[in-house]
Amino acid sequence: MAVVIPALDEEQALPGVLAAIPRPPASVVVVVDNGSRDRTAECARAGGAVVLVEARRGYGSACQKGLAWLFGREPERPLRPGTARTWSCSSTPTAPTCPRSCPR
Repeated sequence: MAVVIPALDEEQALPGVLAAIPRPPASVVVVVDNGSRDRTAECARAGGAVVLVEARRGYGSACQKGLAWLFGREPERPLRPGTARTWSCSSTPTAPTCPRSCPR
């Protein structure tokens, strides 16, 4: 299972959100930074997420970017059944952590 999280200036909330995602069953978490001015991307990486950047503002654009990455496609190209990326989960089932400078 994969989780896509669109995010804009979520430095405060993101560590708690990432910690609440059960791993497994989530084998990959993708945070799509939609132009944050804070440390959202850094906190997402520290929490074990794949971080993508989407310059086009909006929830839909961020979600589309995350799904396109999962399916190995550019956002403008259609998704086809059976084209999802494959990955393996090497993480432990412990909750992700954020660096000491991120709020908890």
